[in-house]
Amino acid sequence: MRAYLRRWGWLWAALLLALLLRLPDMATVGHEYDLQLLWRWGYDARVNGLFGVYSRVPSVNYPPVLVSLLALASTLEQLGASPYAPLKIPPITAELLMIAAVGGWLRQENGRWRLAIVLLLAFNPGLIGTSALWGQGEALQTLFLLLALLALNHDQPRLAWGCFALGLLTKFQAVALLPLLVLLTLRRYGWRELLLGTALCGALLTLALWPFVAASGWEAALRHYLTAFNPAPTTANAFNIWYWITPPPPGIFLTIPHYNTRDSDLFWQNITYRQFGLGLLSLYTLLICAAMWRGYRQKREFLWAAALYLGFFMLSTRIHERYLYPALVFAIVGMAQLRWLWIPALGLTLTYAYNIVHTLDVAMIWLALPLPWLLPQELLQAMLALNLFLLVGLAFLLFVPDAQPTQA
Repeated sequence: MRAYLRRWGWLWAALLLALLLRLPDMATVGHEYDLQLLWRWGYDARVNGLFGVYSRVPSVNYPPVLVSLLALASTLEQLGASPYAPLKIPPITAELLMIAAVGGWLRQENGRWRLAIVLLLAFNPGLIGTSALWGQGEALQTLFLLLALLALNHDQPRLAWGCFALGLLTKFQAVALLPLLVLLTLRRYGWRELLLGTALCGALLTLALWPFVAASGWEAALRHYLTAFNPAPTTANAFNIWYWITPPPPGIFLTIPHYNTRDSDLFWQNITYRQFGLGLLSLYTLLICAAMWRGYRQKREFLWAAALYLGFFMLSTRIHERYLYPALVFAIVGMAQLRWLWIPALGLTLTYAYNIVHTLDVAMIWLALPLPWLLPQELLQAMLALNLFLLVGLAFLLFVPDAQPTQA
């Protein structure tokens, strides 16, 4: 027993602290509109049947894993729970599982770095606000993607593709990891493993989606994937380059973008905002792919994943603030593979917390500290500039050699 506690006691303590930090926020309605929407989806799926929910409720635009968990959470309301608190159980559980998975993976890591990584995940204010206050599902998607990266790190490509399929069945934004999976599977394991992995992923997607397609119809059941290409505002409160570039309302200078500007509107000559954003994202992704192609033998999966998701967040149009969540998690975990990632990890912790704090309906209190007071709105331009600096900085880190042994 003593040997077990010496080996794993620190991780159990970190998990307990993480849970205690999140429990008080479960009863708080952090974003009433979104929580009402999630509650309605879960209630309809539980009362009227899960598979037909997409045809009955046109606003449902999340894939089956999240909708199924919302239906499960809705059953807890019948046991006397508050209507919104059960909705937060899946994302909080996912965050605890992420911490446990990372802690187990880092069991051979330097003690100080291992503890720093786990505690930064446990105490991170942006992660806590997203899951415990807001009840959003980014933690679930990121959990599956993290498991996919760990599987690649342990030379299990088929398991990685299976976890990636679960990520796609949770949120469509998981697709941003696809270039990494394709390239590393091909370079490390060859064409055969790539074909087997993609076939496994396709089979899992087909099996999971088919009951919903049969009950709701193709268009409704796949709405969460197909509507990703519909016109939308250039930014959905994400503090990225489009928050700067999109023209503000008349009389307002460099404060907020005009949300009536659609990404299908013309940006320059015959190029739309969306096309320009996709062009920038493609160039940044090609840079990451070049680094992966060149250094595929290196164990830097989390560095590359963090760069992919930061590029996705900063350069794409129609992005929500929550889409920075995976980049933050991967940057923190990536410190085990490249020590220099402590700079993006801390920088993204700051900018993501700021973005979440100024999106929630309530004043977030973290460790007894009022975050709206510590991170006032006047810091907006500084946060936008810091995100841009981190985007450029990660591009440099892609090609920086590291002397310490990589986490295997």
